[in-house]
Amino acid sequence: MKKLTSTLSTLAIAAFFAFTVTSFTGCKQEGCTDVTANNYDEKADEDDGSCTYDRDLFLGTYSNIIETCNPGSPSSPYSITISASGSNTVSVNISNFANTDVTVVGSISGTSLVIATQTFTDSFGTFSLTANGSISASGTSLTIAYSYSQDGVVSNCSFTATKS
Repeated sequence: MKKLTSTLSTLAIAAFFAFTVTSFTGCKQEGCTDVTANNYDEKADEDDGSCTYDRDLFLGTYSNIIETCNPGSPSSPYSITISASGSNTVSVNISNFANTDVTVVGSISGTSLVIATQTFTDSFGTFSLTANGSISASGTSLTIAYSYSQDGVVSNCSFTATKS
């Protein structure tokens, strides 16, 4: 009986020691814990806020935009701003699109931008807009081709912009 008590005591001490070592020496590894992020760290067990997404490359203000519409002539230079759209990591808002008060919503995948058909009403009437674009790998040059329809007339336009 003494042997069994001694063995149980030894096991209890070993279990306590193992628990204590694990609890106090196990360091949490910080990093990006979002599996949808570009820099997901499978070894991280504590998120440090460093996650990056495809859309981050697009965020910012783009200036010196000179738009060309077909038919039409180049417009005066203007700027747009691309910002994150809520917590969705692939959606963006593009403010001042086509040098108007319109804000469109786009979807990012890699270096590509898609703006699904959206309908707006402004002082000139109702129009619909669809667009596709891309950004350079460095994130400094944005190109967008879009089509809009108003009163049955379709215009195809494009612009290239530089991140400020």
